[in-house]
Amino acid sequence: MINAVLGGIAEAVVSGCGEALIYDCFLENNEEDSYKQYLANINMWALRFSASATLLSSLLYKINVDLPMSLSILIQVISILAVSRLVDNKLFMEGTFNIKDEFRQQLDNIKGLVNNKIIIKLFFMYFVMMIIISNLNYTSQAFLPSIGIDTVYLGVIFFIFNIISSYGAKHSTKVKLKSTYILLVYGVLLIGLNFSGIYLSLIILCISRYINGMIWPILNADINSNIKDNRATILSYKSLFIQISFIVFDPVIGVSLDALGIRHTYALMGIITLVSLIIVLLLKKRKGAVALDN
Repeated sequence: MINAVLGGIAEAVVSGCGEALIYDCFLENNEEDSYKQYLANINMWALRFSASATLLSSLLYKINVDLPMSLSILIQVISILAVSRLVDNKLFMEGTFNIKDEFRQQLDNIKGLVNNKIIIKLFFMYFVMMIIISNLNYTSQAFLPSIGIDTVYLGVIFFIFNIISSYGAKHSTKVKLKSTYILLVYGVLLIGLNFSGIYLSLIILCISRYINGMIWPILNADINSNIKDNRATILSYKSLFIQISFIVFDPVIGVSLDALGIRHTYALMGIITLVSLIIVLLLKKRKGAVALDN
């Protein structure tokens, strides 16, 4: 847990910079509307490469159980060597660093974030979907054998899952989803897994994977379009909140898996999703705000 906390803080410090720089480049060139297409393409190809890697790992595993791990380590080493060859332009800012001024600036940033109701709702949506989707992806590897699917077919099945997600990412620019619809559909799907047999479970997981690929380009584009100032800092807060959510909820999901089993844990996740939907609807009614996607 200590490692997760420190890792989350470290990631939050730097993670907002790259995304903010990319979005600002689109903004400077008056191509803000192309940002979602950019994210869709990145996610689509990342998922397709992931699908290929899954299939390759499955084939290598049949030859030798150590081959997938050995290949993964080799690729990691090559990647580290390649990245170490990259040259970064260092920029130095004149002036002195004053911790009190920096602290006041961060307080102002937090106040601005709290007052931006649309961003808060988008962050909440991101937070809920990240927890639900990540845990569904992890546990589905154990869920499929539990419903009678032979482990020999898992590589092919997850290859198909990732291809489906890539098409969800591809189509994300053509769809404008409302947060309420996403939460409602996901809640129903998760509860449905509690009662489904092999074939219906596979259909539900395929639908969820399609939504998985679609939702991240949409949410990230909407979040950036609603940030007016201090983009890198606000995006870093998002990363920090996500890391904290994993620290808090992953152990809860683990306890639920041990106590209730996979199926009932999915039902619990579905209930949490529907409760989140109620919270979103209450916030809209109370604040009179527009939908998260506007």
